[in-house]
Amino acid sequence: MKRSGWVYTVVAVLAIAVAAAAVVWLNLNKRYDNSGVLSKIPDSALIVVRVNGVGTLARLGELPYREDIMRNSQVAGFVRKISEADSLVAACNPNAVNFFSRQFFVSVHPSGNDSLSMVISAGLDNYIEGYKLSRAIAGCELADVREIETNACRMQAVCLKGRRDTLYVSIDDGTVRMSDNADLLASFATTDNARQLAADNAFTTVGKTMSEDSPLSVFIHLASLSELAVGNGFLQSLVDKYSSWGTWVELDADLQSSSLMFNGFLSSAQVSPATVIANAKPKTFKIDNYIPSNVSSLTYYGADERGLSNRLFVQCLEASGKSDSYRSVQEKIFTSLGVDVEAQMSSIFAGEIALFEPNYKDTGMCMVVGCENGTLMQAELNSLLCAVQKTNEPAMVDEFVMSDKLTIPVYKAFADKTLAFFLGEMFDDVPSRYYLRYENAIFFADNLSLLHNVLYDNMLNRTLNNDADFQNFRTSFSSDIQYFSYSSSARIKQTSAPTDMADIRALTNFYGFGMQISNVTGYPYVTVGLRYAPNRTTMPPTAWQSHLDTVMIGRPYVVTNHNTQEPEILVQDASYNLYLVNSKGLSIWKRKLDGPIVGGVEQIDYYNNKKLQYLFCTPGSIHLIDRNSNNTGPFPILLPAEASNQVKYLDYGGQADFRLFVACRDRQVYLYDRNGNRVQGWNMQKTDGIVTRPMQHFTTGGKDYLVVTDEYRCYVSDRRGDERLKPDAAFAPNPGSEIALVHKNTPQSAFITTDIEGNFVSVSIPGGAVTKKSVPSIVGRPHFAVYDAESQHYYIICAQKMTVLDADGEQTAEYDMYLANVSSAVLHDRTLVLWDSDEKLGYQITLDGKIVDGFPVPASSPMSVMDLPDVSNVVVKGIDGSMYNFIK
Repeated sequence: MKRSGWVYTVVAVLAIAVAAAAVVWLNLNKRYDNSGVLSKIPDSALIVVRVNGVGTLARLGELPYREDIMRNSQVAGFVRKISEADSLVAACNPNAVNFFSRQFFVSVHPSGNDSLSMVISAGLDNYIEGYKLSRAIAGCELADVREIETNACRMQAVCLKGRRDTLYVSIDDGTVRMSDNADLLASFATTDNARQLAADNAFTTVGKTMSEDSPLSVFIHLASLSELAVGNGFLQSLVDKYSSWGTWVELDADLQSSSLMFNGFLSSAQVSPATVIANAKPKTFKIDNYIPSNVSSLTYYGADERGLSNRLFVQCLEASGKSDSYRSVQEKIFTSLGVDVEAQMSSIFAGEIALFEPNYKDTGMCMVVGCENGTLMQAELNSLLCAVQKTNEPAMVDEFVMSDKLTIPVYKAFADKTLAFFLGEMFDDVPSRYYLRYENAIFFADNLSLLHNVLYDNMLNRTLNNDADFQNFRTSFSSDIQYFSYSSSARIKQTSAPTDMADIRALTNFYGFGMQISNVTGYPYVTVGLRYAPNRTTMPPTAWQSHLDTVMIGRPYVVTNHNTQEPEILVQDASYNLYLVNSKGLSIWKRKLDGPIVGGVEQIDYYNNKKLQYLFCTPGSIHLIDRNSNNTGPFPILLPAEASNQVKYLDYGGQADFRLFVACRDRQVYLYDRNGNRVQGWNMQKTDGIVTRPMQHFTTGGKDYLVVTDEYRCYVSDRRGDERLKPDAAFAPNPGSEIALVHKNTPQSAFITTDIEGNFVSVSIPGGAVTKKSVPSIVGRPHFAVYDAESQHYYIICAQKMTVLDADGEQTAEYDMYLANVSSAVLHDRTLVLWDSDEKLGYQITLDGKIVDGFPVPASSPMSVMDLPDVSNVVVKGIDGSMYNFIK
C-alpha cells in the first residue's frame, strides 16, 4: 500500500474512533429532564409525597412533636423506608450518587390482601450517575446483592448485612426507584402513558400548584381514601365525609413548632360539594360566641342563601344523581302543606350554620344558626312552623328558667325531619325536634337536656370564643371561610381506638384536627392541620361542677351514705370548710374545721348500729363526725403534738373494741381507745424520722403485725408496741410503695416493698431476713408500687415504665409509660388510678398497661373514683380549684 493509503486509513480509523468515543461520552453524560418523575408514577397511587431532600427529615427531627407523630405506625413506616433507602446508598458508595439530597417522591399503592406498598422515585441528572450507582450497589461489600431481570425491567435485590429486609432497586430512563415490593416496582416499567399521573387532568391541575419551597408536599387521591383508612375509625369518618368532594388534593406542608399545617388546592373532575362550597360567599367566623367550649366535633358552613341553595347546589345535585329525587320530595311537601319550605328555609338559614357534639352526659348533636337579628329570624321560623304544623301559635314544649330575670321558651320544631331533608346535603345528622333562641342564635336538638346544657354553658360564657386553646388553634386558619370542621384529640382518640400509652400520649399532646375550605382563584383552597398543645387543659364530659367558698385543698374522699348506700363526697376548701356533697353535686352541709385534713378519711361504725361516721385528723385533733356534721362521742380529741399521718382505725374484737393510731411530728405514735383515752402500756419506740404514711396492720401465723415506716426504716411491732420483727439489714423504704404481705400463713410469709434505690425488698416473717433484688427499669427513679392480692402481683410504676413482679420479686411483665411524673398511685377495682402532678393529669390504667377510655382528665389533685350504677365517675380537683365529677 502506498504511503498515502496508510495515511488515509489511519485518518479514517482515528475519525471512527473519535466519533465512537464522542458517542460513548455523550451517552454517558446524557442529560435527563428529571422534572417528569412525578408524572410518570402510575395512577394506582393512593397518596404521593414529595420530599424536598432528605434534609427535610432531619428538620422534622428538630420539631417538638416529632416523637408524637413518629408513634403513628404509618408515619414511622414512611420515614423508616426512606432511611433504609438512604442507608443503602451510603453503604454502597457515598460518592457514587447523592440523589437523596435532591427532590424525590414516595408513592403508596395497593399491593393486594388489603396491604399497601411504597415506591421511592428520584430523578438523575445524567446517565453516568445511574451507571455509577448500579455498579456501586453490585460491588457493595456491606450487602448481599442479586441481579434480577424480568421482561419489564432489570433490578437489583439488596439486603444490607445484619438486616432482614430486602430492597429492590431499578434504574431506568433517568429515574431511580426503590421498593420492598418487586412486583410493584416492575409495574412502573409496564404502565403505559395513559395510566400515568400525567394523563390525569385532575392531578395535573393540582400538580401545577405545588410549592417548590415547601419541605413536603402531599397528593391525596380522595376516592381512594378508604384504602388508607382500614382499621382506623377516625380516618374512616373522613372517608365517609370527603371521598366524594373531589378527585385529587395537593397540600404543602407548613411545619411550625406549635402546629403541623398543610395548605393547597383541590380539583375535581365534576361539580362536587367542595366546589359548591368554595363558590359560596364567605362569612367571618363568629358563631363561636354560642358554641360550648367542650365540643368534641364541629362542622361549620358560612351560608350564602343557605350556603348550597343556589345554582351551584343544583349542579351538585345533578352531578350526584340526586336532583330528581330532591325535586320530587320538594313538590310533595309543597302539595301537602301549601308552603314552599325550601324558599323560607333559604331565607332563615342565610348566615352561619354549625353542627356540633358537646361532651355532656346526655350526648347528641346540636345545630346552631347564627344571624344578625335573632328576633326577626325567630319570627320567620315561627311563621314557617305554624304553616307546617297547621297551628296559629308555635307549640311551646318547655321553659328553661335560667335566673329570676331570664326564662327561655323551647318550641317543637320539625318532628317529621323536614329540616333534615333540606339540610341533608350539608350534614349527615340534622337534629330538628326542638329549638330555642338565645340572643342572635337559634339552637336545634332532638332532646331537651342537651338544649338546656348548651344554654347553661352560654349563660356561663363557657364558649369557644372564650376558650384560649381553641382560639390559638383557630389562628392557623382564615377568619373568612365557607367551610370549617374540627375534631378534638379526645374524639380522635375515641374513634381511632388506640390501645397503648404511646398512641394516647401522642393524641393527647395535640389539641385537635381542623379542616377549612375557602376560595382562591376560583378553586377550593384546603387547609388542614393539627395544633401542638401538650400543656393545655382538656375537659372530658362533666356530670357536675361544685363551687366551694374558696378553692379546694387536698383530694376529694368518696364515702357511703349508710341510708341509701349511694356514694357521696367529702371535700375541704382553703378556709378549712368541710363539705358533704351528694352524687349529683349538691352540697348537703358545710362545717368549719380547725385545720386541713391530714392523710385521708375513713368511715367507721362507732355505735355498731350500721350507721357510719367519718374519722380523720387535722394537725391538732382527731375528729369523728356523723352524716349530719355533728361530733360523735368524746370527739374531737386534742393531740399532744401535730399529727403527721392519717389516723388508723383497728377493730380487734369485732364488737367496736377499736383502737386509733396516729403518728405526730414529735416522732411518737399514739394509741387511743373508743373513749378517746390514751391506751396504757403502749410501748412503741420513738421513730428515727417523721411518719407520714398510714400505719398498716397484718395477721399471719396467728399473730398481729403493726408496720410503721418513716424515711429511714420500717418498725414492726405487736399490739402493745413491742418490737415483733426486726429486719436484719437496713433499707430506706420508698415513700410511695405499699408494704404487702405475701404467702400468708405459710413458712414463706414475707413483707414486700421497694426501697428508694429501686430495689425489690422482701423481709421474711418472723425471722426478718432481708432480700434485695434490683429492678432495672426503676433503679434510681421516683416510683410508686401497689399490690394486687387477687393476682398476687406487685405493680411498680414510674413515669417511664410499669414493671410487674410476682410475690417473690421475679419480673413477669413490663409496660412503657409516657408520663411526666407519677405523684400518686392507688388500686381501684383492679385498675390503677394515677396522678401526674407535673402535667396536672389523672389516668386510670388497666393492669396490663392499657389506658381506660376517657382518660386522661385534668386534675390538680389525686383522683377518687365514685362508683355509680352502670358507671364509674372520677371526682377530682379541677385546674380552677373547684371540684369536678367527670363522666367515665
